[in-house]
Amino acid sequence: MGSEVLQGATFVAVLAMAAFLWRVFDKRFDTLANEVNGRFDRFANEVNGRFDRITADVNGRFDKVDAKFDKVHERLGTLEERFGTLEGRFDGLEGRFDGLERRFDSLEARVDGLATDHQRLSEQIGEFGGEMRARFPLPPVAEP
Repeated sequence: MGSEVLQGATFVAVLAMAAFLWRVFDKRFDTLANEVNGRFDRFANEVNGRFDRITADVNGRFDKVDAKFDKVHERLGTLEERFGTLEGRFDGLEGRFDGLERRFDSLEARVDGLATDHQRLSEQIGEFGGEMRARFPLPPVAEP
């Protein structure tokens, strides 16, 4: 009878210890999960913010280029009309056209510069992603 009571008490003690450990590890897992989620949210918000700023900057530059191309297109259209009506003044118009070609080449060089900037910004976005993964590594999850 005494050994049965001792066995029962031991069993109850083991159950109590198991329940205690379950609560402790459950709380630690919740804390760890909340920390991982918080880090990921901060990382995602920072990446999204930087991406939005870079995208807005690139879009603004492309809008400026589009506006300049529209102006060049309008000027070329005006020159074509004049060229059709002023055939007698061809030599003067040819000089103006050469000036417009230089302007177009200048705009083309600017577009090439913007393409280079776009490539650089894309690389920076890629580097930033790697930097953020290095900065906010996900901690290993303990297996139960």
